[in-house]
Amino acid sequence: MSSCRLATLQDLPTLLEVEQSAFPQARWASEATLRRRLELSDSVTWVAFWGDLAVGFSNGFPIHDVKTQEALDPADPLLHSPGSNVWLLRNVAVRPSHQKLGFGRLLIDAQLGSAKEYGAKFFRFTATEDLSSYYQTLDFSMIRPAEVFHGLPQAVWERDLSIA
Repeated sequence: MSSCRLATLQDLPTLLEVEQSAFPQARWASEATLRRRLELSDSVTWVAFWGDLAVGFSNGFPIHDVKTQEALDPADPLLHSPGSNVWLLRNVAVRPSHQKLGFGRLLIDAQLGSAKEYGAKFFRFTATEDLSSYYQTLDFSMIRPAEVFHGLPQAVWERDLSIA
């Protein structure tokens, strides 16, 4: 049975474990980075579960209205913009053993709900272009072609939340 709930600081060791299972080492967020994301005002982190096992998490928060990979690269506190109408999906991590089972979508949907509740008009994130067809099925549009980011070419994606 899958479920999703908001994360707390007590979840930090689990988030770090999931992060390190989901990505190559060069792309890992550090414990300090994950802690800052949990503590950032207006930041929302969701944790997905399969039974009692945490299998994934996502983090998002309001940012300045930037649309380029270079502008999205600064540290979270530099991007963070309380009151902004742009929500950044900073990361989605799912354990490899539980990928392609709907947990990524569950976490993205939870972040979309948080963004709408917050009052954001735009929802943005970065992702590799090989996931284009997946994100298009979720009504996202590529607004910037891929640029190298964390060693991988990643595009900037967006969804206009003001469109029903």
